[in-house]
Amino acid sequence: MSDPLFEHAPAALIAVDERLRVAVANRAALRLLGRAVAPPAPLDRIAGDEVGLMVNRLLAQGAGRGVIESEVLDAAGAPQPMRIEAALAGPRVVLSFAPIGEDANGGPPPGWWPTGLVAAAARELRMPLVANLGCVEILTQAPLSESQLSGARTAQDQGRAALARLDALADLARFEAGGVRIDRGALNPIALIEGAVGAISGRAHRVGLSANTVIDPAMPTNLAGDPQWLLRALTLLLDNALRHTRAGGMVLRAKVEERSGLRYRLAFEVQDTGTGVPEELRPHLFEPLTTRTDLSWDRAQGLGISLALVRRIARAMAGDAYFRPAVPGGSVFGFTCDLPLEGTAALTLEPRIAAVRHRRMLLIDPAPIRVAAFLEQRQRWGMDARAMHDGRDAIAALRDGWRPQLALIHQAAPHAFEALDALAGVRVIGVVPVGTPAAKKALPRGRTIEWMSAPLSRDALLSCLAGHPVPALARPEGGEGAGVDTRSLRVLLAEDSDSNRAVLLAQLQRLGVAVDAVATGSDAVRLALQRRYDLVLLDLALPDLAGTNVAEGIRAAGGEGMDVPILAITGSGEPEDRQRALAAGMNDLLAKPLPTDELAAAIEKWTGIAPVGRQLGGDGGSPMSTDLLAQLERDVGAALFDDLLRRFGSELKARCDRLSRAAADLDRAALERESHALKSAARSYGAAAVADVAAAIEGYAKGDRASAAAVLVQTLPELARAAQESIERLLAQRADEAAQRVAHG
Repeated sequence: MSDPLFEHAPAALIAVDERLRVAVANRAALRLLGRAVAPPAPLDRIAGDEVGLMVNRLLAQGAGRGVIESEVLDAAGAPQPMRIEAALAGPRVVLSFAPIGEDANGGPPPGWWPTGLVAAAARELRMPLVANLGCVEILTQAPLSESQLSGARTAQDQGRAALARLDALADLARFEAGGVRIDRGALNPIALIEGAVGAISGRAHRVGLSANTVIDPAMPTNLAGDPQWLLRALTLLLDNALRHTRAGGMVLRAKVEERSGLRYRLAFEVQDTGTGVPEELRPHLFEPLTTRTDLSWDRAQGLGISLALVRRIARAMAGDAYFRPAVPGGSVFGFTCDLPLEGTAALTLEPRIAAVRHRRMLLIDPAPIRVAAFLEQRQRWGMDARAMHDGRDAIAALRDGWRPQLALIHQAAPHAFEALDALAGVRVIGVVPVGTPAAKKALPRGRTIEWMSAPLSRDALLSCLAGHPVPALARPEGGEGAGVDTRSLRVLLAEDSDSNRAVLLAQLQRLGVAVDAVATGSDAVRLALQRRYDLVLLDLALPDLAGTNVAEGIRAAGGEGMDVPILAITGSGEPEDRQRALAAGMNDLLAKPLPTDELAAAIEKWTGIAPVGRQLGGDGGSPMSTDLLAQLERDVGAALFDDLLRRFGSELKARCDRLSRAAADLDRAALERESHALKSAARSYGAAAVADVAAAIEGYAKGDRASAAAVLVQTLPELARAAQESIERLLAQRADEAAQRVAHG
């Protein structure tokens, strides 16, 4: 390559042949990278495998351009982060190397738009916007008319949308300035996809749209990459589709395009049912900070922030963003990326899919886009799946002899539950749109089914097909308790360690707190958007998403997720953990191991409510009142006193067992009856903590709040054991004293 423009160009350029060897390097490249780039130096000596993959792809395609950021050894032999751009030039690929963060003279990077100013402006605008959102939140808690509250909610939604745009603008500025580092950590694409769709589903449902997924069964779950930026790109594409779709919905598809050794080329794309993109606008879709006032179309009136940011993220992962029109209408926006495998063998869902491959499934759902996505995914799983839009249509199909092993009934379908009689003996699950209560009153009298929240996770659906139980979609009950503030607190706990999760779960249950405990970040995002929680506890090191990513997903979804207190829990104790947690929208950080008293104090601090277990059993005193027992002995005499204590111990155990069964069945009458009897007996024998909890259970049961009563029943076994042990010690002590009296005559 003898072009003098190449030789004397101020940028560091090298040309690479089809064997990935340097054919020629200009003077700037020799100054920047040293003699290491002298021909015929192999490319892998200069840059990593990701650059080689990018070059190979361009050579194979015969066209195109790529951008990547990677560490490269400079002339001094020191690793330096660089931005590497590649372009095909005949039979060779020309690579341009530029240090990230400065030019050859040590100044700021040149650019056609002022990245530093844009980032600073985004930060400055963000501060008053956050303050305004806080004021609107306070306003929504005041007594307002229906129209006033509607206006305040609209102001909240618009403010949160503006905040999301500012955050995207700041991120785009960081990319343009070379200030973004792509980390390499454990990455589970399926969990990220389901987390992103779960985060947007509530907003989609409120405007009559649905969000769906179709994922390649060969998708590995053990890749290495930057989950934060991949999740960001997925969320941006979904948000773009949501803003430009008026009816129908969107489908996020993910597939493995190519595998080369231990590296995977993945494609993620979102298809919407919007109005499409005019042909004249398509070349400008991924241009940053541009307006096309000459084009009469709603997408052209923006600044091109979100889609430009998607392209920057994709190119940083050795991929690119793309668009194509959908058939028969709408748009497809997507991006590709190259990611290495974490380990030597790919882990996929295929073994679990194979175990249920020949099962038959029925879906009753009124939305064509959900039905189409369901059938497409089940076809990929190799299953016999059918879908009906109406419960009566399903009855007709069942009469023809076809019988499913699992039926999913969307509660919004016409005549949804009329097919239950025809489905006798079939496992039936009611599908509930995210953020809405289960339509239990629509069931025929005497019928009960399981409930799951949409969009359905693959893990939950495969578990159902394998015959495993799923948790009921129950909402917590509110209101006041009897005598003390015993509102049933509900906490979401995300902790991947089985042992740590068991300890925290036991601590929370001991405090009388209702807990949903999950092991993954995607499950935490999903649950946080379908239920109301008083508090969220997140481990910072979850297997799919970092705790900070989960917090960002919950906050980004808006609604109640903007306000729920989120606390990080970590065992590392590094000082920067707190800064990371607060920057992601968390409220505080708690260090493991976490004593129960500290956990109770944190719950009270961030919810304003002392956990019931702390109020009713947290005085640290004796489980049995010695003064009251002494008075009882004086009243009935020593001989009868021992017999009465034994009888109370037996009754205590029996009534706690009956209360546990009543709680499991949510039997309000039995809860009221047994708690009233236990309260009276416990007070008579001085078991004050047991009596107080029993009184609170009775108050809940009388108020027709069996779920809240059931939560408190979980605190009884430990209190009862402490009282039982106290009784046994007292009886043993009295027996020893009696024996000593006999021995001494």
